[in-house]
Amino acid sequence: MTGLWFECKTRHYSYLNRISRFIVLIGSPVAFAGANKPSYAASKAGLHGLTMSVSRDLGKRNILVNTILPGPMMTGMTEDWSQEKIDRISKETRLNRLCEPIEVANVINFLLSNQSSFMTASIVDMTAGSLFGH
Repeated sequence: MTGLWFECKTRHYSYLNRISRFIVLIGSPVAFAGANKPSYAASKAGLHGLTMSVSRDLGKRNILVNTILPGPMMTGMTEDWSQEKIDRISKETRLNRLCEPIEVANVINFLLSNQSSFMTASIVDMTAGSLFGH
C-alpha cells in the first residue's frame, strides 16, 4: 500500500506538469469476498479505501481515480488449470466463461480516455456477476 500511495502522489505532481490526469488501479474481488490469504484480501480492500480517499483529494484537480475488479481471467497463471477447474469457475459467472485480458484492457482504455470524464471513485465490477450474484 505504501508504494501505491507514493505512486498516486507522484501522479498528482505529474498532473501539475500536465503529464496525466487518470489513475486506474487493479483490485480483486477478494477484497469483498475474502480469501485463503487474509493479507492479500486486506491489501485489496485497502486499495478500495485508497481509491476513495485519493479520488477525494485529487478530484479537486480533475484527476480521475478508479479501480477495476477483474473476475476469473485466462492468463499465464491459469494456463495450467485443468479443463474441469476452468469449467467449474466459469459456471460461477453469469456469462459461463472466464474473462479475456483484452476485455480488461478495453475497460482500462475507456477509463484512461475522456469518455470517462465524470467517473471517479468508481469500483468497476468485471466479475460477470460472480462477485455479487450469489
